[in-house]
Amino acid sequence: MNSTEDDYEIRRTIWESRIPVEFNLDSSQPILRAQQSTFIMLPRISYFPFYLEEILHTLTGNALTEIDLSNVWLLNNGEEMIRWHYPIGVLYDMYRGNDQNLPWVVTVRLKDFPDELVRCLSKDSLKFMFIQSLKEASQIKHKRNIVSTMTKEEHVRLFDSIKNDKFDEFWSINKKLMGSKSDPLDVQMANVPFRFYFPSFPFRQTCFPLIKKDDSSNNSSSSTLIEVLEKAFPEHCPFDDQKFEVISHGIDLPLDSSVGWIARNMSYPDNFVHIVVKPKRLF
Repeated sequence: MNSTEDDYEIRRTIWESRIPVEFNLDSSQPILRAQQSTFIMLPRISYFPFYLEEILHTLTGNALTEIDLSNVWLLNNGEEMIRWHYPIGVLYDMYRGNDQNLPWVVTVRLKDFPDELVRCLSKDSLKFMFIQSLKEASQIKHKRNIVSTMTKEEHVRLFDSIKNDKFDEFWSINKKLMGSKSDPLDVQMANVPFRFYFPSFPFRQTCFPLIKKDDSSNNSSSSTLIEVLEKAFPEHCPFDDQKFEVISHGIDLPLDSSVGWIARNMSYPDNFVHIVVKPKRLF
């Protein structure tokens, strides 16, 4: 994998990747149901709040007007709380079992909102969190905040292109945050921002240089994924892929993958590389 290679087909395939989800209204919810469950194909790169009103309308019908959306929360198969501000693909990769039974069953609750979760008050709340994450990623990548130099219209177009599933619209703006050696006017990417998700722990955030230099020989080479993993998980160093799954966008990543290639082609829309690390089952 060439660290400078931009692969349009890979980017497009990842963008168009969908997860079949079955939404069920929790049986304890005191509300008249229009139907027991609803099925929808959701983009991996998107976020649950974009679809909640549609899902609730299908499940509850006219009772939707009685529902306070800020009290709505989701559970993985009726068990683990789902953090709505994580991308859908990251959440599925966190919770999927080895058998990967589909559809993914998500339970909807309308009350008893847990203190551990952040409330999604509106789509504006999601937009604010997305732009803040984008600014943070930009600062890490370029050592300056390119997002803040963009217009408000560009911010809106970036966010709306995710909401409306517009790949080309998104990349017409997002390319400013990627840089290209073929264009001397582009701001070059120096570091790659990563977020690693390990079961039952908060995510770990780290960054890693695109190119590593050997001061003794004055040579440079592309950084690889295993180097990032050993920085993020020093307690598991040397990192052994026989013990762990390393997953992004549902793909088991080779540990010798170029950090630059991953950043250019597998970053989520917030410009972080989100990777789930899970212990492999031995039996």
